[in-house]
Amino acid sequence: MKAQMTIEFVVAAVLFFSLILYIMLYLNSSISEYREEFYVDELQSRAIQISDMLLHDNVVGVSRRYPVISLSRINSLQQRCDNYYPNLLSDLDLRYHRIKIQINESDTGNAILDCPSVISIPEKATKVSIMRFGVLDTTNETVIVNLWMW
Repeated sequence: MKAQMTIEFVVAAVLFFSLILYIMLYLNSSISEYREEFYVDELQSRAIQISDMLLHDNVVGVSRRYPVISLSRINSLQQRCDNYYPNLLSDLDLRYHRIKIQINESDTGNAILDCPSVISIPEKATKVSIMRFGVLDTTNETVIVNLWMW
């Protein structure tokens, strides 16, 4: 006697494979959402690390002791950004990301530092921003330190 396929078997097989396909598509769409959230969280964490390095590190940063920010170190960082931006990214261990740093006077909004001045932030890029405050060493004026990373 040869095996025969019944209509119940065909219906059960179609339902089974439809259910498996639905589960796979659902998992694929939800996993991609989690992946994007993880990427943004990782980017945010890295941006916080870099802002801490810029404000607290004596070698790379703009401050000898936070929250006092040194104008001479700001000028040094501006020159480094304008002339050696890839080296700055390498020192901050950023291979696949870019950063933009701005330091503005809080009262007038005048830019003290725009690093790098030639790069603009792409609109469609996934980006995060960090805002910190400090005091300028020469005038005791409050400054706003903004860092964007994408």
